[in-house]
Amino acid sequence: MLRQSVNRINNSTLLIILLCSCLLSCKTKKQLIQTPLESTDLQEDVILEKFLDRPDYNFFSGKAKIKITSEYGSEKGTLYVRSIKDSLLWFAVKKLSVEGGRALLTKDTMTILNRLEKTYTQFPIAEVEEKYGIKADFSYIQDMLLGFTPEMDRSDITDVEAGENIYTISAMIENIYHQFFVSKTDAITAGGLFNEKIRADGIWKYSNHGQINDSIILPYNRYYRFQVDGAGEIELSLDFSEIELDNPKTIKFSIPDRYTKQ
Repeated sequence: MLRQSVNRINNSTLLIILLCSCLLSCKTKKQLIQTPLESTDLQEDVILEKFLDRPDYNFFSGKAKIKITSEYGSEKGTLYVRSIKDSLLWFAVKKLSVEGGRALLTKDTMTILNRLEKTYTQFPIAEVEEKYGIKADFSYIQDMLLGFTPEMDRSDITDVEAGENIYTISAMIENIYHQFFVSKTDAITAGGLFNEKIRADGIWKYSNHGQINDSIILPYNRYYRFQVDGAGEIELSLDFSEIELDNPKTIKFSIPDRYTKQ
C-alpha cells in the first residue's frame, strides 16, 4: 500500500511539475504581509512597474507539504525544491520519509527517477508542447513554479481593469491567455487564470505572503487547479514551511546504473 501511494504521488507530482510549467533568510518564522486598515491604492503605472519587475536572486530552495487530487484519488506528501536561476530545477517527493522519486529539469530536458521501481524517464521538454499543445519555455516554467510573475513586456499586456480591491491584468504569454489578480494597495499577486483555447485551462491562488528579502515577497500557500486535454483535472495545494534565496545547497542527481529506462 505504501509503495502504491508513494508511486501515485510521485507520478502525479511530476506530471503537475510539467503542467505548472505550461501555465509554480527564511528559516526563521516568516513575516506575514499585513495590509493596513487605512491604505492608499497605488496608481496603475506603479502597479505595472512593480508587477513587471524581475526578481534579483540566483538560488532558490524550499520545502512544502503537498496535496494532490486527481482521478486517482487524493494523496499527501512533502515536496523539496531547489533551483539555480536560468539553469535548472530539481525536485524530490517524499511520503512518510520514503522518497518516491526526484526530477531534474534543465533548459531542454526533463529527467525523472522512480526510486521505488528503479526506473527513469528522460525526454526533451519540447514533447510537452507536442502532447498538450502548450509551449514549454524554461524561464516561464521556473518563474511560475517558484511563485514569480513570468517575464513579459508591457507589449504583452492586453488589458488592465481596475476593480474594488484589485487590478486584473490580462496578458498573452507564450501564446497562452493569462489574467493576474493584483492587489491595488501593495501590488502583490493573489492569483490568476490561464486558458490555452481548447486544450488547457486552469486557475491558481496565492496567500500567506512572506518577505523573503528586502525586495522579494513570495506566497507560502499556493493552490492550483488544471484541466488539460489528455490528463484530466488535477488539483494541487502547496504549503511551504521553508523558502530561502541565495543560500546554495547541494543538488545531487544521477541515474544509477541499475535503473531501467522507461
